[in-house]
Amino acid sequence: MPQVEVIGVYPVKAPEPCHLIELVVADAKSDFDVGKITQAIDGRPRDNWQVPWDEHFLNEKGEALFNSNAPSEVPASSTFRLVFFLHYLNINKPLITPYGSVPLPKLSNKPNRLSFVVYEPPC
Repeated sequence: MPQVEVIGVYPVKAPEPCHLIELVVADAKSDFDVGKITQAIDGRPRDNWQVPWDEHFLNEKGEALFNSNAPSEVPASSTFRLVFFLHYLNINKPLITPYGSVPLPKLSNKPNRLSFVVYEPPC
């Protein structure tokens, strides 16, 4: 059965409130859709909820891009790491993923192994 675990939530210096989120997706199906990851915003329709920005699939140890030529390409492996930026995160609410809701851990500093993941604002 597919599972998602958030292994890190890292504050980001940005013009808008933003966090880098790192997760492990295990037993993923080939139709895993990063764009379906979101977080509910009370009083707003789902179409207005935030979605991942500038996602990157990582190698197993989370220290390099899975495919440096196509960093947002879904790995063929059924288990992978994923990082992405999410604006206006509510740390007290779970993420909604294609495989169900997932609680968020406490905020922590971005690990050095992710120094290559740099925030760039959306256009």
